[in-house]
Amino acid sequence: MVPLSCDYLHARVGPPARRPGQLGQRLEAGHAVLSGSITKAVDIEAGDTVVADFPGFGSVRATFF
Repeated sequence: MVPLSCDYLHARVGPPARRPGQLGQRLEAGHAVLSGSITKAVDIEAGDTVVADFPGFGSVRATFF
């Protein structure tokens, strides 16, 4: 595992974390900040299984308890 510096994390999370303020909104405790995604965020619950398929590479499956 490679340790991440605060500068690295700030560079990745800082811009999306500032965006709500630019839109007149606030981040509150418990809000999720996604640094980027090609898919929409979905709610999951205990017992759900999520599969991501990457054609030509394979897939990954995660079951949440």
